[in-house]
Amino acid sequence: MSRKLTLNLGLRYEFVSMPRERRNAEANFNIATGTFDIPTGRNDPLPPNFFPEIPINRHAPRQLVPQDRNNFSPRVGFAYQLTPKTVIRSGYGIFYSSYESGPLSIPNPGNNPPFYAESDFNPVSFAVPNPVVNKLSGGFPANVFAAPAAVPLFALDPNFRDPYVQHWNFGVQRELGWNTVFDISYAGSAGKKLYEFRNVNQPTPTPDSTADYDSRRPRPFLGNDLTYWCSCDSSSYHALQTKVEKRFSNGLSFLGAYTWGKSIDEQSNASLGFDNSVGTRNEYNYRAEKGPSDYDIAHRFVVSYSYDLPFGRTSKGAARLLLEGWQLVGIHSFNTGTPYTIHASQDFSNAGGDTRPDRIAGISVIPPGGQNRQLWFNPAAFQNPLPGFWGNAGRNILFGPGTVSIDFSLFKTFVITERWRVQFRSEFFNLPNHPNFRGLDTTYDDTSAGQLTSAQPGRQVQFALKLLF
Repeated sequence: MSRKLTLNLGLRYEFVSMPRERRNAEANFNIATGTFDIPTGRNDPLPPNFFPEIPINRHAPRQLVPQDRNNFSPRVGFAYQLTPKTVIRSGYGIFYSSYESGPLSIPNPGNNPPFYAESDFNPVSFAVPNPVVNKLSGGFPANVFAAPAAVPLFALDPNFRDPYVQHWNFGVQRELGWNTVFDISYAGSAGKKLYEFRNVNQPTPTPDSTADYDSRRPRPFLGNDLTYWCSCDSSSYHALQTKVEKRFSNGLSFLGAYTWGKSIDEQSNASLGFDNSVGTRNEYNYRAEKGPSDYDIAHRFVVSYSYDLPFGRTSKGAARLLLEGWQLVGIHSFNTGTPYTIHASQDFSNAGGDTRPDRIAGISVIPPGGQNRQLWFNPAAFQNPLPGFWGNAGRNILFGPGTVSIDFSLFKTFVITERWRVQFRSEFFNLPNHPNFRGLDTTYDDTSAGQLTSAQPGRQVQFALKLLF
């Protein structure tokens, strides 16, 4: 735009078709209409024990869910030279993802009858085999898939969409001299329509621990044999990012960075193992699960450097062989801990879901004497909820211990010829042998509640010879 201003404008459009089977051998349990959708033209018979409560729709489109056709991705950015040594930069963009590819081809409507069947033949007990199939040499019954023992259903959200993330940033860079630049910026992102498995057939809570589970489900006839996949999660991230970087000159390079950030979501993974729920109490109130991400780190400081020691450059003979070619390399990182969720040992809701206690008002989760390895949180700050209720303790309300990592290396390079060199490397990981504790017992009513029971590896030292040519 001018000698001081550079502007970037762009618009990207992406269309990713929903996966479909070559011969339309797929089906979907549509939880919005309550029907079992099969593409037009497929008249395959359903298993005889298929659910009579579910109407069959054999006139569904090939994709089973609508195509996502509005994936427009704007990109905007600028760089402005405020002074000869100061530059302001900013940018914004939307970035789409498509469905999960791989062996499962998620989302995969092929995981439904009549194109997918599953039969289980469990032993009667540890000592008594299954009377129908008790050894492989006996083979399986002829009707093993014609009449499967159970009919698990897969439900793809009828409003399934491609997930996307909005990214934005604003920063200032300042040249400090000596080949050094200081950078300070704000960076943020927001994830929308992220993939997630949910249990849409969770029972309603009850104080009666003997009450039947299935009768309290929205679809009692399905029991727990329903897997639901949706694009219904969200996330956000905000961070102050600072950096000082010295490019390599006079034998020295240096990089120091500090980040103060916050990552928030409802779930921190999509549970691609077909687990209906990951740490969720009430499947019908996901807003109550919004909290710090499992990987959230509030503060992180990292320093790295490389320095070619100036000794021996003017020496000769044996003195030069011993003194020249030494190099120091270091990477040191310091960060606060990741969050944990406090649990109860018993499900008082009698409805499944993540077992949480109640918070006691006015009592801090931090122990009165401060946090230590034996007691990282205060169990007295929690109590069992009333029967028929989920505990009100939120997700990821406690942060674990931070991590200190000081790695240091000392190299010595011997020049043999112009082309051949030998490098002796001595590397020290966790040089001060600082204990970084892990393994927190988060069940508040355990006898070991609040204890840190494990640690990351201690100091490690290794030596090596490296031939360079």
